[in-house]
Amino acid sequence: MTEQKKSPEISIIVPVYKVEKYLNECIDSILAQTFTDFELILVDDGSPDNCPALCDAAAEKDSRVRVIHKQNGGVSTARNAGLDAAQGNWIAFVDSDDTVEPEYLEKMHKAVLETGADFAICSSQCIDENSKTLAGGEHRLLNEFLPQEEVLRRMVVSDFQVPWNKLYRRKLLENLRYPENKAFEDTCLMSVIYARAASACGVWDFLYNYRIVTGSAMHRKTTLKTLDWVEAWYRLFDVLYQNGIRDAL
Repeated sequence: MTEQKKSPEISIIVPVYKVEKYLNECIDSILAQTFTDFELILVDDGSPDNCPALCDAAAEKDSRVRVIHKQNGGVSTARNAGLDAAQGNWIAFVDSDDTVEPEYLEKMHKAVLETGADFAICSSQCIDENSKTLAGGEHRLLNEFLPQEEVLRRMVVSDFQVPWNKLYRRKLLENLRYPENKAFEDTCLMSVIYARAASACGVWDFLYNYRIVTGSAMHRKTTLKTLDWVEAWYRLFDVLYQNGIRDAL
């Protein structure tokens, strides 16, 4: 009888598309984690550059890396494919042009175990295309426990509107998938996740590095697609309204 492989404690999902310049740095920062019981799921969203080969090369070097190659469908389809494949008790998302600090997983995992929270959220800072930390970063979180009402109240804070810089209990994402063919799809789903969460915990440290890249999806000129932002914010507004949290409206 073959021994059944133990499921990893954490699944890290990275959607990959046209980030050849930054992908290895992202992967290396994840594989350098002080917390080692994880699987890294690289979802190649039909990238036309050298990213598919870089993903495969990473998997050959480290058994914790799994690669999914799929037709291009957008970041939501990539994250959803990662969720379908994830085996961990906890889920984290990292964007493929970003990096994380060595204690990214360890500190958030420790925080959720100590507090019993449904997810952890850490402070993030911006870096430029050369990985230089940009001025102006500020700690918007303390090492703190957040009951659901406070989690919902903080939805108006930018750090709470993105899928990365967080570690989610797996059950929090059960049967949830990112809406496809939309801009700001992550913000649309966050309100649903927070309405499910009984509590969260904050981690003060800057553990996630968000890269500002010229021409990226979040920094293109305004078009009619930007109106998806209106829908995303309406969903946040509605959750706050339905829960009677009027001071944040």
